[in-house]
Amino acid sequence: MVLPDEQLADLVVKANLADAKKLVEAYTYVKHSNVSLEDALLELKITSDDQLGQAVAAHLQLPFVSLSKVSIPEEVFDLVPPLVARKQKAVAFARDVTGVKIALANPQNTQLVDLLAKKTGQKVFVHYANFRVI
Repeated sequence: MVLPDEQLADLVVKANLADAKKLVEAYTYVKHSNVSLEDALLELKITSDDQLGQAVAAHLQLPFVSLSKVSIPEEVFDLVPPLVARKQKAVAFARDVTGVKIALANPQNTQLVDLLAKKTGQKVFVHYANFRVI
């Protein structure tokens, strides 16, 4: 997760995805299951991948993309080599005359964005996507 657990907890409450009682339940699960707060929120079905992703993206002031709902052309998908995509948690998912759209679990990964811009000769538009989906 791109946000620390404390910041994620604040965001979840502010976005009305969970109340204090649900957060206590999630933190208890974190403590006993050795998972992240993000995983606890999702595994306990307190919120969904898309709801959480949208809240984080809004906080980061980035568009959100749900990759499970996007059909990705092979030539676009191949812009980021599979090894790099897995390691960096990044997927190029759209390309047109305006540029390339890339989904990142860590949108601060400017090095990858710069490399993709150089490789394609196009502007790169960063979108936030959930770690679990990428």
